Amino acid sequence: MGRHSRRATSFRLLYVCTGNICRSPFAEILTRHLLVGRLGGRAAAEFDVSSAGVRAVVGAQMHPDTRDELTPWGLDGVIAGRFAARQLRSTMIEEADLVLGANPRHRSAVVERAPVALQTTFGLREFARLAAAVDPGVLPVDDPVERDRGTTSPAPDAGKATVGGRGTSPSEVTDNARCN
Repeated sequence: MGRHSRRATSFRLLYVCTGNICRSPFAEILTRHLLVGRLGGRAAAEFDVSSAGVRAVVGAQMHPDTRDELTPWGLDGVIAGRFAARQLRSTMIEEADLVLGANPRHRSAVVERAPVALQTTFGLREFARLAAAVDPGVLPVDDPVERDRGTTSPAPDAGKATVGGRGTSPSEVTDNARCN
């Protein structure tokens, strides 16, 4: 099932790191939490947020230090405890609307595995810089899925993106995780 054959109202975001026990699960869990806080449960349910590793420790839980970093949001308990690492597969990439690698090497690994994802795959910091340049005034207002699709399109220089209204970019949040 390709990204164009599923429900048009969902937006699939895939985070990628090396082992899928530190950076990408941290980003996955925190992103889901921030989406619910910012949009509410119903609108946040339109986003499918997941993660995988290019050399995953398949089935492993999050690294304890990374899990501890979720404590300020109360996500270090049951929510983090349910996480199990997954190996990156080409179908995951092909079905995603947006793929964010923890660093440029992860972006390269994704694009090598699925060249079709070249235009929708970014390093996390690269995407944060691009999103900061998006003028919120040019984005659709009523539909959060379309609004997020708009951030993956070319944008004029203006505006500043924040995550969860806290003024924290995704790269700043994941920089706090202790795993490499």
